[in-house]
Amino acid sequence: MGYYTQYAIKVDNQELDIDEIQKEIEEISGYENSFDNDSTEIFSDGSIKWYESTEDMKKVSTKYPNTLFTVEGEGEESGDIWTEYHKNGKVHKAKTQIIIEPFDEEKLK
Repeated sequence: MGYYTQYAIKVDNQELDIDEIQKEIEEISGYENSFDNDSTEIFSDGSIKWYESTEDMKKVSTKYPNTLFTVEGEGEESGDIWTEYHKNGKVHKAKTQIIIEPFDEEKLK
C-alpha cells in the first residue's frame, strides 16, 4: 500500500535542458520512465509514491542554484493540494487553503 501523488515540476530557467533535468529527477527518485515533459514542465505520468520528493528536489535545486523549481502535488485524498518552491537546496512548502465565503443575502437570486 502507500500514498499516491501526482506531480508537476516547473523550471524557471529556459536555458536549462529540461530533458536532462527530467533524467536527473528520474534517477534520484528511482522512478525511471515515470516522468514526461512538455519542454516547459516535468510531470509524473500518473500518480506515484515518491516519499522523498522534498529531499530529492533539494538535491536537484542545489545543482542549479540560480533556478527556481516549483513542485506542485495533488495527493489521493480530497483537498491534498500543495506547492513547494525549491532554490539552491532550500524549500518552502505552501499548502492550499480552501476558503468559503460567508453567507451574503444580497447574492441570493
